[in-house]
Amino acid sequence: MIVDEIYNRVRQTVQQYELFQGGESVLVALSGGPDSMTLLKVLADLSAEYRLELVAMHIDHGLRSESAAEAELVRAWCADFGIPCEIRRIDVHAQRQLTGESIQEAARTLRYSVLHEAVESFADVQGPRTWRIAVGHTADDQAETVLYRLLRGTGPSGLVGMAPRRDLIVRPLIGVWREEVLAFCRELNLPYITDASNASVKYVRNRIRHELIPQIESVYNPRFRHALVRLAELLQADETVLEALAHNALYSPELAGEQGTGRARARAAGLDAFPVSIARRVFRLMFHHATGRRGPSFERLEAARVLARKGARGGSVIALGGHAIAVRKGPWIEVWQQ
Repeated sequence: MIVDEIYNRVRQTVQQYELFQGGESVLVALSGGPDSMTLLKVLADLSAEYRLELVAMHIDHGLRSESAAEAELVRAWCADFGIPCEIRRIDVHAQRQLTGESIQEAARTLRYSVLHEAVESFADVQGPRTWRIAVGHTADDQAETVLYRLLRGTGPSGLVGMAPRRDLIVRPLIGVWREEVLAFCRELNLPYITDASNASVKYVRNRIRHELIPQIESVYNPRFRHALVRLAELLQADETVLEALAHNALYSPELAGEQGTGRARARAAGLDAFPVSIARRVFRLMFHHATGRRGPSFERLEAARVLARKGARGGSVIALGGHAIAVRKGPWIEVWQQ
């Protein structure tokens, strides 16, 4: 029975990646689609087992005329589960104007920002409980993410896909396939919203899902999605070690890394002395500290690394995208969010 299989698969994921230690508060990101409704149902049924306290949050992107009505549907479904639900509306177009991102990228950036801000506000009110943010990404989402990044051009850090656990974010359904989610919903008669935009091939991610992957599986490898997921799993362990080395390097005496609101910096000479694989990851860490976002692109990152070389001119500036810049200031490399 697929229902029992999914519960067991989620338990394995929780144990393997230590998603919950027991006793956490969990903010469930609830779009109302089949993935997130399955996530809510599974976590609700496992909440006693892991001593979880659940709160749902639905984020209305305001991009479709029916979104407000869907938000109220989600609120009603949460009431049926006995789980409190908060509705937040975001302005994706304003975010896009601010950062220059695509509609989907801007929505993602703003969505995660709102989820993290909500956890901070809940923690202030409820006291020192450990919080997690649960999102409903499946194995199909993982495969699509890896292929999307490969097509855009990425390195090993991009091919790891989405981590089952990263900071506050946990993905309990990352080992479950979308077809299994739909079967779960059918067997339990679980309600969900069908977002028509998910079928539109005007978005690259949707073309990958509906056109590219099916074509590759029909012509070259019927288990292509599985191969992409396995690739991500293999690289995740390596990337975890490299990220830890980069974090230690940034705050080592050689780099004396510092960060503040909208900025980060490190010593140029020290950065230039580290192996390229570590130096690149240090730059990405600095970019993330300054902007809160992933990036920059490989080309911009390589241009910025030149600023760390001996003889680089003081005051030299490299645009990193999204209104962020890298600047050589005396012995320092600084990354700013303008």
